[in-house]
Amino acid sequence: MTVGLVAALAAAALFGVAAVVQARAARDLDGDAGGSIGPQLIRGVVTQPLFLLAVLMNLGGFGLHFLALRALPLFLAQAAISTSLVVTALLAVRTLGERLRSSDWVAIGGVVVGLVMLSLSAGDHATVTPAASTGWYLLVLAAAVVVAALVIDRTGPHPFALGLLAGTLFGTVSIAGRLVPGSVADLATSPATYALALAGASAFLVYSVALRRGHVARVTAPLVAMQTVLPAAVGLAFLGDSIRSGWVAVACIGLVVTLAGSAALARFEATGHESVAH
Repeated sequence: MTVGLVAALAAAALFGVAAVVQARAARDLDGDAGGSIGPQLIRGVVTQPLFLLAVLMNLGGFGLHFLALRALPLFLAQAAISTSLVVTALLAVRTLGERLRSSDWVAIGGVVVGLVMLSLSAGDHATVTPAASTGWYLLVLAAAVVVAALVIDRTGPHPFALGLLAGTLFGTVSIAGRLVPGSVADLATSPATYALALAGASAFLVYSVALRRGHVARVTAPLVAMQTVLPAAVGLAFLGDSIRSGWVAVACIGLVVTLAGSAALARFEATGHESVAH
């Protein structure tokens, strides 16, 4: 378990830095290139050096994350990854010049504390073979979230909502990472493989648009919350993960605190601040 936890924390550090690099890349795109999800954004991603750096950092982070997913309960692996929010918030203030009010820091702290409570509640990591249809459900979920993101993208800025959907896609990646077969020969026939690819690529694009439109910490908080809570719930319900004996109340409180902090950040985003895009 120690190796898995170290891998998860190292992945969190990479993800935290990558988020700030990605935010800078998204805001530096010329004109409307990064203004919405579409071919122009994809072209910017493959030609903009900072975007490519963010992609490489995310791939490195996912490699470490994948090790953690195989060694830890989803519950604990995702909670460890959530510490990336602190790295992102601090770097955004120092390198992007973003200003966070005391209420923002309290809400971010609430998200982190809630996620730590969830991680402390994690029990044993069992090996359970899910139903064959689980991978297909994941693929359908990823496709549905992509459609929802495209619709929301065209109805207004909505950086918080896009961050939430990006988090759902990243959470789908984590679940798929647990489900993909260990045999290379079976990868091409597993729907979990395609769910992972679709969700991972789409999450990066959706997150890029959200970062262009909103403050980094306020966009990243709902992403982190959703990519933690969704896999944890799936792991507990279907993949043999468990809550430590006597810790159910702590887990429930942690979930409530996490969601409350995210809701507070959504309110701050909606009531106080314009888009930060150039």
